[in-house]
Amino acid sequence: MLAVSVFRKAGWVEEVPGLASRLEIEVREPAVKHTVTLAQLQRWANGATKSPAERVKRERMRQLLGVHESNSADER
Repeated sequence: MLAVSVFRKAGWVEEVPGLASRLEIEVREPAVKHTVTLAQLQRWANGATKSPAERVKRERMRQLLGVHESNSADER
């Protein structure tokens, strides 16, 4: 997600990744690879949280994506 943020700010590419762009994410330990879209990450980041720790993770993702929280259940 840091790369997406850098691409958007620096103008290094002609076309900035859009919501349908697929990202390949690889976790090294344990080794796992996922392919998700920016739209999926945005939905997760704006979803309801179950704990303060999860809220911090989602807020960090919103910052990396450069989006603001929508009207999620945890804001009510």
